[in-house]
Amino acid sequence: MGVREFAEALLDVLSSGRRGALATVVATSGSAPQRPGARMLLGPDGALVGTVGGGAVEQRVTSALHGVLRSGQSQKLTLELGPELGMCCGGRMEVFLEAIEAAPRLLLFGAGHVGKPTAALARTVGFDGVSSAIPRRRSGKSS
Repeated sequence: MGVREFAEALLDVLSSGRRGALATVVATSGSAPQRPGARMLLGPDGALVGTVGGGAVEQRVTSALHGVLRSGQSQKLTLELGPELGMCCGGRMEVFLEAIEAAPRLLLFGAGHVGKPTAALARTVGFDGVSSAIPRRRSGKSS
């Protein structure tokens, strides 16, 4: 899987308005199945994209990603690649696990003297502010 396909899968999660979970290999030592920078994404539907090494490593990371998906809390996972995982590599991997979700959206109706500064403030505190002007009603009277 290429960078483009991975980025598209990540954007799909963000645009869905639901939570996903991302695993990134941040450090390795000794013999390890992947290098730092390898990523795997768990989508809100349970689909996996990318890889962090396969086999027992991937199974352990996938299980931890499901926990992050439920809790929304990031964590670092350290894996010793030895007999406990049924491996003989003898290496070590550190994987950062994080919840991925779009910024909350704030819908503002009206773009006047209150709506415009409210939208600006909403963006500074992490909202995806959307402003929509509502036309004024005209009285049916002619002048």
